[in-house]
Amino acid sequence: MSKKLNRIRELIAEAQTSLEQLKPKSLTKAELDKVTRDRAMLRDKLELLHEQEELELALIHEEEAANKAERRKALLIGLAESARDHKKAHDHLNTQIGDALGSLFKLLKERDQVVSNFSFGDRLVEARELLEKEELT
Repeated sequence: MSKKLNRIRELIAEAQTSLEQLKPKSLTKAELDKVTRDRAMLRDKLELLHEQEELELALIHEEEAANKAERRKALLIGLAESARDHKKAHDHLNTQIGDALGSLFKLLKERDQVVSNFSFGDRLVEARELLEKEELT
C-alpha cells in the first residue's frame, strides 16, 4: 500500500471520529447552527477523502496491472528464448544421433562383408565340390 493511501485512510478515520464526537455544547440556536455547519463540512471532507481513496486505489491497481503485464511479457520472452535454445540443442543431438546411426550401419555392413569374405566367398563353388554338406554349414 502506498504512503499516500495510508495518509488518506488516516484522514478518513480522523474525520469520521471528529464527526462522531461533534455534539453541541448547548442547545442554543448559534451552537446548533455551528455544529450543523461543522457536520456538513466534515461530511463533505469525508466524501472528498473517500473519492481520493478510490482514485488512489484505482492508480495502485493500474500500476499493479502494468507491472504484471511487464513481468508476463518478460516471462514469455524468457520462455521463447529457452525454447529456442532447447530446440537448437535437440536438433544438434538429432544430427549426432543420425551421424552415429550412419556410422553404425556402415560398420555393420563392413562386418557383414568381412564375415562373408571370411566364409567361402568366391570359392563357394569349389568348396561345394570338395567338402561334405556338414562341413559347409
